[in-house]
Amino acid sequence: MIRRLTALFVTAAMLCVMTSCNIIDLADRIKEGNETISGAEIARLMIDAINNKNDVAESYSSIPEKQRDGLSFSYFTEYIDILRNLSRNNGTIDSFRFLTEQEMSSLDIDDEFSVVVFEYSSNPDPMPVYIYLDVNSDGITYLSDETVTDIISIWNYADHYFTMMEEQNIEGIYTLLNPIYSDEELSDEAIYARASALSDFYYTRVRSPRDEYEISKLTPDSMTIVIPEIINEDGESYSDHSVEIVKNYEKDMYEIDDTIPLETDPFLTYLIDGGTKLVHCGNSYTSTIINNMVGKPTYISHGIDGIDMRVAENGVDIEYEHKILVNYPGLILVFEGYGNSEKWDGELTGFRLYDTTELNVGYSVYIGMPKSELQSVYPFIDLYDYQLTYSAPEADYSIEFEFDDEDNLDLVRVSKVI
Repeated sequence: MIRRLTALFVTAAMLCVMTSCNIIDLADRIKEGNETISGAEIARLMIDAINNKNDVAESYSSIPEKQRDGLSFSYFTEYIDILRNLSRNNGTIDSFRFLTEQEMSSLDIDDEFSVVVFEYSSNPDPMPVYIYLDVNSDGITYLSDETVTDIISIWNYADHYFTMMEEQNIEGIYTLLNPIYSDEELSDEAIYARASALSDFYYTRVRSPRDEYEISKLTPDSMTIVIPEIINEDGESYSDHSVEIVKNYEKDMYEIDDTIPLETDPFLTYLIDGGTKLVHCGNSYTSTIINNMVGKPTYISHGIDGIDMRVAENGVDIEYEHKILVNYPGLILVFEGYGNSEKWDGELTGFRLYDTTELNVGYSVYIGMPKSELQSVYPFIDLYDYQLTYSAPEADYSIEFEFDDEDNLDLVRVSKVI
């Protein structure tokens, strides 16, 4: 009987080749009438397919049709390929288990799923890989067509995104980003600048090849990718970098959170007058020099005495360091120094520029500058609450930008970070 059934199967398979029918359809007809199988059995069949490519068709056909929920063989194969890719660096899957309710809650996984996690004896601490099985109202576990295709879709979207980065395709990156930010306050120019900045970041800072990217999370509606090695700003040390992609069902699109570090701009600690550097944070000045360079101030105020002190010019008295605020129309220079309103000296530790168009902060920033223009000069600055940090050899400086009701720049505050 077994020999006869085998012969019939081989003959039927040959007929299928000649008539272009699907071998899976044949397997389905042979399995017609089968009862349901457990979620554990579905997981075992899928693991067989992951560990052995030759078992994909058999594993698919061994899952009863009603537990495939209309999932096609091609999508099943693509899903298996994804799971195999995720498991590649972990080794061979030796076993599996179902997540507990507590584990699913901690991972923010909907309780509509029954989730399997793979285990690898050769890797005691692997990047976790999950199978998402759905459970219907009768308690029957099944492989949902919608769940699987959602996972495939977000996987392919991520693949396309990183391909654009590899190819330095700024236009392609812009096309992906534009729907995400077009409803926000970013202009097309700002979105394009962000695409360009991302392209530069991946070209100059990312050192991990694509096949070393780690998928720390893959669900039907979200994906987190960890890039193990990027060069830090110092050019010597390394750190990792995470990218999150989330499905926005309301807008029917994916949103990408790929926030890169803001590039520091040392010129933002300079006041520029007509293209000429006027004063620079970190430099020391006297009242005479400032009067000659900037002009006579409208008034000077002093803060309370600090701890640092020095012997006065008379060689007898003790002077204590304090803040000296030198005020001009639309400008306040902040010094840490010694002296009085008539004569003083000290280090420029910051300034505030407002209500003036005569001076620039650095070579690009000016009062009245539209917010969209600032976003184009410093992509991602909106994600950092319009604050930058510059690390000079001697100190760190914070640069903050504020806007008026019409979204034009009306204050720049540069301060030494204590």
